[in-house]
Amino acid sequence: MQVDELLKPFPIKEFLPFPRALMGPGAREMIGSEALKMGFRKTLVMTSGLRGTDIVHKSVESMKYHGLESWSTTRWSPTPRTTTSWTR
Repeated sequence: MQVDELLKPFPIKEFLPFPRALMGPGAREMIGSEALKMGFRKTLVMTSGLRGTDIVHKSVESMKYHGLESWSTTRWSPTPRTTTSWTR
């Protein structure tokens, strides 16, 4: 059985028009083109708990492939102070 046949019952669904929330098989691969459509030029991917997976890496690479500047970090604070500095 082909992968496409297995994924037919699980289409990508759009939950909110803005901020855009897509979910489903293949949604992660669309991140670069979707960010470009929304007019983004630079992106910052902030995450926790995804360390050791390639999800963030593939998302950043998708955005770079579409010509967007992109950085990712796992170091962030929910209440940033004025002394917080971000590094690549």
